[in-house]
Amino acid sequence: MESQIATVLTEYSELDYKWDVEKNHFYQNKKRYGVRPLFADELNLINKKYAALQQFEIILTNEFVNQQTDEGLQAAIFELYDAASEVIKQLDKTKGGLPAIIFNINPFSIGEAEPLDESDGVVVLRIQFTVQYRENLN
Repeated sequence: MESQIATVLTEYSELDYKWDVEKNHFYQNKKRYGVRPLFADELNLINKKYAALQQFEIILTNEFVNQQTDEGLQAAIFELYDAASEVIKQLDKTKGGLPAIIFNINPFSIGEAEPLDESDGVVVLRIQFTVQYRENLN
């Protein structure tokens, strides 16, 4: 799944810390991304197949120039929403790069973008989605 995201976000590099985003150093590149697996639900064994719903979160960060107004922040947020849209389209189209086991990805939920640290000029956007997958037990 991360490889599919990386193909869309060519200007972004991967976050070193996905669970505590504030630990990342944003000196070189503030356009970063990360993928976190969250909880799994509705685990079933049906006809020698393992089926589950797995929740994931994608974290996107971007740089903004802290000026007298919110213009820089707003532009960075719109850029993040555009990137999120491209990621969603790619994941939906390719089934996360695992079409043999993933049979559905939805619903997508995009949270409200928020500044991580205004002194660093970093804004964060989080996307959550559910992957429905099935795999043979043999």
